[in-house]
Amino acid sequence: MAEIDIDIAYGYDGSSIYTLPHDSIAYKCACGIKFYNPAEGTRSYLWSPKRRPVTALTFSSKRDKFAFAERGKNPIVYIYSYPEKRKLAELKDASVVELGDLAFDRAGNQLATLGTLPKFELQIWSLSGYPQVICESDCAQSHAKFVSFSPWSPTDLCTSGSGHVTFWKIEKSQNKQSLTSVDGKVPGTVSRFHTHTWSIGNEVYVGCKEGEIYGFDPTTGMGMILPETHGAEAITCISVSKHHLIAASEDGFLRFYYHQSKTLAKAIQLNTDRLSDFRFMQDWMSLVVGCEDGVLFNISLPGYDKPNIEDEYFEELQPKTTVVADFHSGPVTCCSHLVLEKCLATAGVDGTLRIWDYTYNTLKSKTPIGERPTIIRCGQGARTHTTLAIGYATGCVRLVDVEDVNLPKVVFREKLDESEVVALEFDPESTVVAVLLRNNKLFWIDVPEGQILGWIKVADECQATDCCWVDETPEERMVLVSMDNSHVLAFRPPVEGVVHSENPSYQLDRDALYANLWRLEYAAVKMCYAAAYLDRHQIFALGEDKCLAVIFLSKEMQPKPEDGKEEMIPLSPAALRYADFAKLGSTIALSPDKSMLMCCGQDGRCTVREAEKLLVEDPHSSLANLSARWVQRHSPFKTGINAAAWSMDGKSIFTVGEDGFVFGMKLKAARKDVPPYTLDAQREVEDEPEEEDVFNVKQQKAEEQFMVLANQAYRDQVKEKVAEMAVRLQTLKVQNANAEELEKLEAHEFMVDSVKDEARLEGDQMVEEVRESIRWQNVQREYYFDKIKKECYDTMEEKLVVIKGMLAETEVSNYNVRYKNKVDAKLLKKVKFLRGVQDEEFRRRQKPYFLDDLYADEEEEEEEEAAPPLTGGQSSMMSPTTGGGGGDFEDKEAEEKAKKDEAQKKANDEEGKPVAKVTDEMLADEPTLELQYSPFEEYTRHRAVTQMWLLNGQIHAFKKAFNQQHKAMLARKKADISKIQEKNIRVQQILAELELQEAIFKPSFVASEQPEKILQVLDSEIKIEKYYSPEELKRMEEAKIADAKRRAEQEDESVERGLKIMMDNRLDRDENATQVLKKPAFADEKPESEWTDEEQKEMRMYEKALEKQAEEDEKKRRALEQELKQVKKENQEIAQGFDAAVLGLLKDKLECDQQIFELDLRIIKLAQYVMQREEMEVKVTKLAGVLEEIKSKTAKSTQHVMDWKRELDNKTDLYQQYLMEERNIEKKFRMHFADSEEFIEVLLKLLRKKPKAKGKRGEQQDNADQGGSVDPFAAAETKTKVAAEPDVKLDKPDGLAEHVWQEFLHFRQQRNEQEREMKEISQELADMQKYHQTIKTANEELHAKLELNLRKMNEFQEQMVRDSYNLDYLSRYKQGQIEVEQAAVVTDYADAILIHKSKIMELNTDIRASGGEKVKILKEIKEFKKGIRAVEWETEMLDYSCGTLEVEYRHLHTLRVTKSMQEFIKGGGEGHNAMEQAKLLKKIEHTKKTFENKVEDKKHAILKIKKLVKEKAHENISLDEATAEATGIVRDRNEIVSLQNTGLDQARALKIMKDLRVTRKLEDVAKAQQDELVELKQRIDKLRERTFPSFAVVSKRVVGNPDEKDGPETF
Repeated sequence: MAEIDIDIAYGYDGSSIYTLPHDSIAYKCACGIKFYNPAEGTRSYLWSPKRRPVTALTFSSKRDKFAFAERGKNPIVYIYSYPEKRKLAELKDASVVELGDLAFDRAGNQLATLGTLPKFELQIWSLSGYPQVICESDCAQSHAKFVSFSPWSPTDLCTSGSGHVTFWKIEKSQNKQSLTSVDGKVPGTVSRFHTHTWSIGNEVYVGCKEGEIYGFDPTTGMGMILPETHGAEAITCISVSKHHLIAASEDGFLRFYYHQSKTLAKAIQLNTDRLSDFRFMQDWMSLVVGCEDGVLFNISLPGYDKPNIEDEYFEELQPKTTVVADFHSGPVTCCSHLVLEKCLATAGVDGTLRIWDYTYNTLKSKTPIGERPTIIRCGQGARTHTTLAIGYATGCVRLVDVEDVNLPKVVFREKLDESEVVALEFDPESTVVAVLLRNNKLFWIDVPEGQILGWIKVADECQATDCCWVDETPEERMVLVSMDNSHVLAFRPPVEGVVHSENPSYQLDRDALYANLWRLEYAAVKMCYAAAYLDRHQIFALGEDKCLAVIFLSKEMQPKPEDGKEEMIPLSPAALRYADFAKLGSTIALSPDKSMLMCCGQDGRCTVREAEKLLVEDPHSSLANLSARWVQRHSPFKTGINAAAWSMDGKSIFTVGEDGFVFGMKLKAARKDVPPYTLDAQREVEDEPEEEDVFNVKQQKAEEQFMVLANQAYRDQVKEKVAEMAVRLQTLKVQNANAEELEKLEAHEFMVDSVKDEARLEGDQMVEEVRESIRWQNVQREYYFDKIKKECYDTMEEKLVVIKGMLAETEVSNYNVRYKNKVDAKLLKKVKFLRGVQDEEFRRRQKPYFLDDLYADEEEEEEEEAAPPLTGGQSSMMSPTTGGGGGDFEDKEAEEKAKKDEAQKKANDEEGKPVAKVTDEMLADEPTLELQYSPFEEYTRHRAVTQMWLLNGQIHAFKKAFNQQHKAMLARKKADISKIQEKNIRVQQILAELELQEAIFKPSFVASEQPEKILQVLDSEIKIEKYYSPEELKRMEEAKIADAKRRAEQEDESVERGLKIMMDNRLDRDENATQVLKKPAFADEKPESEWTDEEQKEMRMYEKALEKQAEEDEKKRRALEQELKQVKKENQEIAQGFDAAVLGLLKDKLECDQQIFELDLRIIKLAQYVMQREEMEVKVTKLAGVLEEIKSKTAKSTQHVMDWKRELDNKTDLYQQYLMEERNIEKKFRMHFADSEEFIEVLLKLLRKKPKAKGKRGEQQDNADQGGSVDPFAAAETKTKVAAEPDVKLDKPDGLAEHVWQEFLHFRQQRNEQEREMKEISQELADMQKYHQTIKTANEELHAKLELNLRKMNEFQEQMVRDSYNLDYLSRYKQGQIEVEQAAVVTDYADAILIHKSKIMELNTDIRASGGEKVKILKEIKEFKKGIRAVEWETEMLDYSCGTLEVEYRHLHTLRVTKSMQEFIKGGGEGHNAMEQAKLLKKIEHTKKTFENKVEDKKHAILKIKKLVKEKAHENISLDEATAEATGIVRDRNEIVSLQNTGLDQARALKIMKDLRVTRKLEDVAKAQQDELVELKQRIDKLRERTFPSFAVVSKRVVGNPDEKDGPETF
């Protein structure tokens, strides 16, 4: 099992920052501390031992140790050394709940701890020896948040926060120490004191929420405001340097104030409004500023490290501000790993989407995406792998294109509902994403199309928690939805979305998509799909029981519950269950290869297991103890981990949490187990109090009370007025009720006319306001419409047109082509002209060429602008068809130009039109293929840029050419539709004549084929009733009346009525109409028998005419049916021909796309090359600048070393002089006191006598001179200077003259002064030597750095030259010609080589020839070995036969001849087998008879037993009756006995009972002894049987039939 190790941690919560040596910083990082070096990019971490969040952190002033405290009940303070990070001590019982702040004193010997609610304990710990509390108090009245020691005295402290500031002093009394406090006071004002700092003069500066800064005297507690600070925003952090007082405020300003005048020196504004903390770096040349929005700034202040700087210099100083880090502000809610990049996408409550490149530790992009994102997922399919889907708490869903991670684009946004998005999952097998909302709505969205396919309501009574796709069975694509009532539902995705009508509705039929339903033991909070088996699905789920469960779901259709009867649904129990978390789970996911399973919980814990062992159809019960690795870096409070994601290689895990941090963890090799996880480490404080600003609450309550008192009079007045109006209204109602019936008013008539008029006027005014608002909204929409149309629609030369087939669903779109920009067209024309000139020039020279810069200088542009305009001849030189070369090029060009001019002039004369002007756009559209460079000639930046322009021109030409084909196809469709419509007219006529109702094929243009109608709005599309003003209604009514009047005047139908009468009520004549034969009138008037001969003849003629007409009608019908089939066939042929043409156009489009994509790829490669060249040039410039700077520093450093060496030599010479004088002091003394020779030795002893050393031997050594340090508290450091030592008291020797004694004292004093001066020189010399060594080392480092940078510069220039010729060559290859192993996503061809096909063929021929020869030789070897093997086999067979015969021979020799064998040999054993067979047959027959007899006996025995059972049952019944009767008698006698019983009887009964008990005990003992004797006897028998044969077991045998195991039966 792999180990989990933290690799990265992104995040900053606005906590305190501490600067460390070597340009490093440290700050709290969730459950640990992050050490970060922004310059080098290195980072390290120290994690809390109990895996709790760190609440307080502090470093000592020497940065040799640091302390931090964990959050939770009874927190522990840990003290570590730095930079070793070795634990030094643990301080317990520092607070009840948690610690808010920590502080070391200046020397690092004491630590102050400040607690939070409820007691706000302040404790002072001594760190000398064993850590212990030396004094303590509480700040419950002030609710302090910050604590610090005075840098001038380790006994003075200050606490501030929540509107209070308090000064503390450690006082000693006898054997104990105590804390005394003085509250800070400001006369006449009420300020909310917040943060503080100590000043150079041992004062305390305090920043307030009102933006003011106060200066306090810690001894008296009195403070005064600094006048220049009044009016700024709230102060969040305050500090001092040797030069300034610095304050950070919430308005994003960092303000510097002078110490003396307290006036503003400089204000630096940062791009944020929430500064939280800042610190000077250790070199005092820059500041690190932290913000509450997660940003860390570095402000460089050149020259600030000088001991003294001029005010003018600082005011003119231009600080350089850089962003060190930019993290999320607030909780991070979701994350997802990108597919094609080693990047992580995160989103948080700050409404930004951030993409992190964790390989290079950089932020690739930061994109605003809206507030409250809840979930983010990256697509896994071929068409969705560059798309991020983001769900929001507001019910919105956004799709973001991250193909370019540096510039993500939102491509889709839709508000699905008002409910929160709780789950969002991509279908790995399609382009659909499933979105689950909190209100149980499940949506499906097509990602590439950006279209909602539909939604369903999953359930009504319960609430959905999560969803996942069934991804291993494409034929069973389903979405599993978990509910909080422990159900899991399955739904199939919709095949097609809802067809949007006039009122779009996305809701689908739930029952049509319902697939199955399961019931679990515990509701699944989060789940993921694991595997599919023959009859079951396997899922992993995090349940409400805070456990990970392995669950199998049957594929059989489960019954639906009716009327809420859940017991109808079979229970799907968990096969395995793991108790991993102390809170509910938040994320569960399998690694991409499904080898590992990750689970995260709201307790901040991340657990990883080997999923391969769990992905089995029937997991063994031993897997219940499957080990797991876990890590906890997020805070376990609140919701812990919000989301997590796997990297695509499955080797890293990324988690984001409510604490605002993003952690990246790598799976490394296994190591020894870490200590077991205990819930005690995660126990959360019950009813955790929230810290509150007491002053804010008090002030708010005071303001509310003041407002109530101020408005009380007005409220009373309004109440009185309302009461009077109510009394008046009630009086009027009573009077109205008592009035007569005709005088009574209705309720609505109580409103007088004036009030009605006012209400009507108010309503009209509101209508006008709404109308005006709508008008302005329409103006705004029209403006947006015109703006979008102008910038997006009108700029397109070729609008998007999608041609669709008539019968088939084939679609072909054209290319969107914008109008060519004049500047780009002019530049492309210029490029092509210069390229053509260059090409022709070097073709004449017949040698390689190098292109000059197209944008060299302005003079070249002026010359080109002065050149004559391009004509047809000049443009023809750039045409792909232009050939030529040699001396006649100009003549050919002139001839072609003359011919073209003549043809153009002739054409214009014929048409009577002027000559068309040749524009730059026309020239730019000409082909560029002949002008392009070879891929091997693109090795300069100028050629690459030129090639990019030419390739873009070629792409434009391809698009224009295809668009012409597309237009022709669109025109063909129009013509074909016209043909079909013409034929449909005839089809309608035929159908009318045949009186048939059939569907007619009517092709038409779809909306995508008519782009000009996109901006047209028809009246039928407007469903809202149009509003007409009264004037418009009046005009419409007048127009209607006038139209009716005009129609009435023109109405004269007499002529038309006469024509209809004349032409049989028809105004048109149909030549093909069938004539209607009239039946003779007599046929209906009289019977057939009364007909005359003429009438019979007329009737026969009528019948013949009818028969003839029927034959003609039938013939006509057949002709019409044949014509109808022919016309329909022609329509189908036209449509099929058009569809075939569209299919051919689609193939042309695909080929054109391929060519364009190849050209785009070449352009991208060229752009990369150009960017790389530019980056290299910039880097060369930077390296050159750095090199020059290092050279300058090296020269100055060398000069400084030489100057200092001279001063050091001079000081050394002076010191040597003093040493020489010290060596000659005795000789000089003897010469000076030669007259007192007898006292020389005594005086020498007195001269050598030294005063005793004062103070301890281990007193602090002398520090370096602090006068040049920028540290404002450097003077507070203890230092020892060489001072004049007081001389000892000397006694004058007896007999010494006074003047000699005085001369001796004077000589001694001079000598002591000389020694003191020599000590000072010695100390100065040591300091100078130390400083000389320092600057010498620095000089050597600068020289080494200079050599290193020179080497880097040379290596980079060489690399730059090599890279300039490292060109990308694009080539096409057929399938099967690539022998490089293909990767899953992108194949790396860095180590691949190209081999010519002919070489491969030659090599294959040689291989085949060699292989044939080898096969031939192998066949010969095979045949030869076959013969050898046959001989060997025959030899082995003979050897085995020989051995077998020898064994049989020896067996015969050693065979023992028995009597039976002799008989058998003699021939007497023939009947032996027959005898044995006869015996066995008899035995079988006897056994069979015996068995039958036993069966009969058993049957008889069973009958007897049954009979006996019946008898015993009757006997039992009689006994029961007797027992009942006896029981009654005993009960009666007991009552009698109880009445007659005496004390003597009781004694007798007790004696009898006692005897019975003794007897029973004796019997039990005897029985136990008897059993023991039997057991001992059995053991003896067993021991005997082991040693020698014994017949002791004979007595145990049963005499009788051996087949009867239980012996003879008895009844």
